Amino acid sequence: MNDYPKSKYHLIGIGGSGMSAIAHILHQRGVVVTGSDKQENDAVHRLRSEGVTISIGHRAENVHGADVVVYSAAIPSDNPELTEARRLEISAIERPEMLGRLMKPYKHRIAVAGTHGKTTTTSMIDTIFECAALDATALIGGDLKSLGGNARLGRDSIILTEACEAFGSFLHLHPSIAVITNIDADHLDYYKTVENIENAFAQFVSQVTGDGVVIACWDDARARKICERSGRRVVRYGVEGDPDVMAVDINTSTPRPSYTLVRSGRPLGVVNLGVVGMHNVLNSLSAAAAAFEMGIEFEVVARALSDFRGAGRRFEVLYDDGKVLVVDDYAHHPSEIKATLSAARSAYDKRIIAIFQPHLYSRTQIFQADIAEALSIADQVIVAPIYAAREQPIEGVGSESIIGLMAQKGYKNARYSADIDALPDELAESLNDGDMVIVLGAGDIRRASERLAELLSARSMDFPLKFTKNEPMASHTTLGVGGPADYYIEVESEEELAGLMKYISSHDLPWMILGDGANLLVSDKGIRGVVIRMRGSLTGIEVDGSVIKAGGGVDISKVADVAAERSLTGLEGVGTVPGSVGGAIVMNAGTHRGYIDAVTRSVTVVSSAGEIQTLSKEECGFTYRNSRFQTDHSLIITSATFALSPGDGSAITEHLSSVRKHRAETQPRGKSAGCFFKNPADKSAGRLIESAGAKGLREGGAEVSTVHANFIMNTGNATAADLRTLSERVRAMVREKHGIELEYEVRLVGEW
Repeated sequence: MNDYPKSKYHLIGIGGSGMSAIAHILHQRGVVVTGSDKQENDAVHRLRSEGVTISIGHRAENVHGADVVVYSAAIPSDNPELTEARRLEISAIERPEMLGRLMKPYKHRIAVAGTHGKTTTTSMIDTIFECAALDATALIGGDLKSLGGNARLGRDSIILTEACEAFGSFLHLHPSIAVITNIDADHLDYYKTVENIENAFAQFVSQVTGDGVVIACWDDARARKICERSGRRVVRYGVEGDPDVMAVDINTSTPRPSYTLVRSGRPLGVVNLGVVGMHNVLNSLSAAAAAFEMGIEFEVVARALSDFRGAGRRFEVLYDDGKVLVVDDYAHHPSEIKATLSAARSAYDKRIIAIFQPHLYSRTQIFQADIAEALSIADQVIVAPIYAAREQPIEGVGSESIIGLMAQKGYKNARYSADIDALPDELAESLNDGDMVIVLGAGDIRRASERLAELLSARSMDFPLKFTKNEPMASHTTLGVGGPADYYIEVESEEELAGLMKYISSHDLPWMILGDGANLLVSDKGIRGVVIRMRGSLTGIEVDGSVIKAGGGVDISKVADVAAERSLTGLEGVGTVPGSVGGAIVMNAGTHRGYIDAVTRSVTVVSSAGEIQTLSKEECGFTYRNSRFQTDHSLIITSATFALSPGDGSAITEHLSSVRKHRAETQPRGKSAGCFFKNPADKSAGRLIESAGAKGLREGGAEVSTVHANFIMNTGNATAADLRTLSERVRAMVREKHGIELEYEVRLVGEW
């Protein structure tokens, strides 16, 4: 299964849930993968961290050199990359066809279909497989913590995926095991009628292999009708009648539902779920049925379902202090909204505030009355503007119409909010004990739920040190850009830092250490969580004979100068390198005159749990331009001890001055982060950029320096977005000219 043509695949819309999963699998198989998307997201960040080159923005040159172009349904036919691929006669295929190709070689091909519940059911099956020690390849429509994302390349001849019915996508698949959770009226902008939806599902069932099986919810009339005439072996599940796999003695009145699982009329035992709602009882039955088909015992199934805590954006609890609860959910169809709110009503004794973002004008036009009825389950409703996605507005269709329909039915506690970004602050100030906020929608409404959770966390905290809220990072970076950090704190000692880290750990807060602000590009949206800067003794220098102890926050150049003043040699190789002692240790910085590991005796760190430790040189894991700290982000370097040797102080000072003078003469003056890209092996990134014609290129207030092309400058009014966009344009030009992928030297941090 893992042998794949060594072609280059370019994915348009690579940040989507389905596309990013395919990108991960292809990349893990050894295929060269590139991609593009219109904006940054978590999937883009994750793929980049794996080594996939991704451009932000769609440009014709992005597909140059590709053998195959894959595109999602969201990509319009006039997309410049798709147009260029066709002009160059590059093979261009849709995502579902690519998924079908990926699945074909596997012996066991499991596809989970249904209008609702696909992601949760697929995630449950994957969790069971993992518990049963089956190493399946999986592609899921949402993030699963056990996967570290939404896809995994396994070693066994098993592949598990969602089978999406939108645009007939699942008709590219030929599973050996098909699951149908339900069939509902949806995607009517494509299918037009429910009958056409049923026909598509019937076609999907007919594509199950002759010796395969269909696992169907027998409580769903449409699924039952299709399967009864399918000619395929069918395993029935449900809670009504006498299906093959059944739940009895069901209790959904708590956040952890329970039931007795009955198979072929025989009770097998009690199942305790880790996810709420009657709909998840049904989802778990389908997952159990699929597991039984793979020969997995009930005890393993029950244990896995008990451990399962849900997939991303499926009743995902973002904040819970025992008084106020914030839940994020993907529900956007009236049936899903009803199931989610009903589950909350049954499992929690709280006042429910529903924030809903309608998805698509066409869907809102068709289902607005049903949406209004489903939302009425909540105690209070706030409706945001419609998320249009690929659609143009439809006259007379808007979120306000849902509010009007609710009012006609006598529901008075509903209102429209035009500004999603203002909602979190408003709610954080008005919520009371016993309130439960459920944020619903398939668009970009999650940013509201995440921000609300962050604000509530902050409201309940009392930092052990003084801090500044919403501190602009532009004033702390050498590029002079960057939005606000939620919290900015300066620490004066290891003990203060240790106490702070204990607090941060206990509150599960994100954090980062800010050095001297160089080598850093902070997003215009800023940094969520706590930004920590070292001051006081953490920036001090102590000399004892030929041994120097330097704080992690002090500039390494200052330490080299002190060594030269004392006629101590050993730091000349790093004395001309910008950055702090901590940064130099992390990167094992140096030049041909020597690297920092050569003189490092020990390094003192504070762990993310607040423990102070001293590591020997060997424990630091130094290699060429690398150390353990590049992958172990739980350790903060607070000081380092260097063992130096007697030398000629005047000669050392002269060397340092000469190198610094040369750099000052050959590098641009102004706001920069230093070199933007790493030098490829035996090549100069600056020369590659210059020969590609990018020298002097501009984007807004950002400019590729005319002095040294590996410096991207803020000419005075640049935004982080300008700098990022320009850097991606530079990478694309170098890729086109030289076939080389430039890697970032600067760190990109914050919300992109």
